[in-house]
Amino acid sequence: SEHQVWLGTLPLFHVGGLAMAFRWAVMGARLVLEKQFEATRVAALLRRGDLTHASFVPTALTRVLDQPGAPFSPSLEALLIGGGPMGVELLRRARLLRLPVLQTYGLTEACSQVTTERLADADGTTAGPALPGLEVRIENEHGVVPTGTIGEICVRGPTVTASAGEWLRTKDLGHLDSRGRLTVPARRVDLIVSGG
Repeated sequence: SEHQVWLGTLPLFHVGGLAMAFRWAVMGARLVLEKQFEATRVAALLRRGDLTHASFVPTALTRVLDQPGAPFSPSLEALLIGGGPMGVELLRRARLLRLPVLQTYGLTEACSQVTTERLADADGTTAGPALPGLEVRIENEHGVVPTGTIGEICVRGPTVTASAGEWLRTKDLGHLDSRGRLTVPARRVDLIVSGG
C-alpha cells in the first residue's frame, strides 16, 4: 500500500531490486535506496522505526542479525528472503528477534517473486504457495509428479515471459507439499557441470 516504506539494498540491475522499484512506484509507496549493502547500517535502519519491508538474500540477513544493538523496530511487517533457502536455524534466530521473515522463490523470467511464505505458516522449510495469478507445478521427463516428489519447477502466469510457452521450465528442482507450498532444494545456479 502507499503506507509501506521499503528498504532497498538489492542492486537495481537485478530483478529483485527492479521489482521493488516498480512495485512501489505503482503503489505510491516509499522506497529507501541504499547504494550498497552494509550490515551495520542496514541493521540501524531496521531499528529506527519508519521501515515496514525489506528484501534480503539469506547471507545478508545473517550479517544483519550478527550486528549488536537495540531491538528491531515493531514497524517491520515483512522481510522477504530470496535467492536461496533460508533454513530453520536462520528463521529461528530471526523470530527470536521478532523479525517477520518470509522465504520466497522467484526468477528473472517470472518478473521476480513466484511464491512467498505466509507469516502464519512460515517454518523456514518452504518458500510458500504461489502468489495470486501464478501457478506452480513439478514435472519430470514423464510429466507432472505426485505431491512431495522432487522434479523440475514449472511456472505459469501473466508475469512469466511469453517466450517460455504455456509453462516456464525453470530447471530448478523442487517439490510441493499437500498445501501447495514449494520447497526448493537446488537452484540451477547451485549445480556444477563437470567435464562439459
